[in-house]
Amino acid sequence: MGKEQAKLYQKISLINRPVPADKENISDIISKLEGKDPQINLGIKIQKDNPIRKFSRHLHLWFQVVHVNPYWKNFSSVAMIISAILSSGLLLGIYIINYNSLPANIPLIFNHAINGWKYIPKDNVLFIPIIHLVIIAISQRINLVIFKFDRRLVQVINESLILFNIIYIIIILEIYTMLLVY
Repeated sequence: MGKEQAKLYQKISLINRPVPADKENISDIISKLEGKDPQINLGIKIQKDNPIRKFSRHLHLWFQVVHVNPYWKNFSSVAMIISAILSSGLLLGIYIINYNSLPANIPLIFNHAINGWKYIPKDNVLFIPIIHLVIIAISQRINLVIFKFDRRLVQVINESLILFNIIYIIIILEIYTMLLVY
């Protein structure tokens, strides 16, 4: 401890020292002062970070990155994400609402060789929107890397994925109406 810190500590200890009662002696006061925590309590509550606050902080930081990043200011990127979420949500919604009325096997792929449909069990249809969202997430990650050196290529990829999502919605509605009619 430097000389200035020692003098300051002496001044502080004189100010913060309790007034001795009649029966207390100096050794009791010194033992009380030595037993106290040497740090000044500022009244700050220290709590463990709860998971909701932690998630909120991470979400806020992610929104700040999205706000600054020029990739997300591009309309085709945002439209592609929205169309992917809507198309997967549409299939998932139709599946959940009409699960009991769907047949056990659902036609998914038309085979021209046999001039008929290939069927899958209706329980496996649940994985289609999940696989779709995973593919979209992977393509977004690739687009973020490509965006640094070729913005036009990313815009073409996003617009083609928007077109794919529109066709995906049409296919979902056509298969659903085919199931209702037959």
